[in-house]
Amino acid sequence: MRKTSLVSLLLVVLLLVLAAPTFAGDTASAADAPTFSDPACVGSLTPRFSLSAPVVNTGVVARQFSSLRTAPGGPAFRYMPHGAEFTVVGGPSCVNNLWYWQLDYGSGIVGWANESQVASQYGSNLYWLEPASIEPPPPPPTCPNSLPNVLNTAGMTGEITQRFSTVRNAPAGTPIRVVYAPDTFTVLGSQCVNGFYWINVDYGDGLIGWALESQKYSIYGNNQYWLEPAGS
Repeated sequence: MRKTSLVSLLLVVLLLVLAAPTFAGDTASAADAPTFSDPACVGSLTPRFSLSAPVVNTGVVARQFSSLRTAPGGPAFRYMPHGAEFTVVGGPSCVNNLWYWQLDYGSGIVGWANESQVASQYGSNLYWLEPASIEPPPPPPTCPNSLPNVLNTAGMTGEITQRFSTVRNAPAGTPIRVVYAPDTFTVLGSQCVNGFYWINVDYGDGLIGWALESQKYSIYGNNQYWLEPAGS
């Protein structure tokens, strides 16, 4: 009798479990959960791009420039200026605490760039890239004969990226000394003079002066940076 009662009780429990409603919404919520909650990417702000509709996957460079890299966290091979438009074609990938997206700027220019940074030498909580639907900040003043000014913050460490750099007593002034790569320096400031960006550099040991940052056209080649942020 006791055995019969136990069997009856188990049958009742089994029927209750089978009759319980299934909530499809719970399954959908788990499947649709954001994939950006990776704790390893604490150096980035909340991503605004996606490869899935209806999230925007076209955007613009929101700051003075954006470094385009060969791979997530890899070496930079080009600097894209403020307002440059792109399409997101890959990513995201979290490298060195930053979210990187693969971007296509057209004309065969494809690479990886980090979307944002919580803290950087240029400021805090900055989006380098923004969806095209968001109005980017007004463009900074530009020098027509130079590439985008990347050494624009006092205290930055820079390095010579070509064979040499000429240090002058003033922007476009008289040469003081020729310094050779891979010497590094501290940025004291920058100015646009005669259509070129000039960097106020401090090499230490009393060597302080001004040096040309970049040129769109020169006898040594086109679109060249003479000076860049160290390690870029």
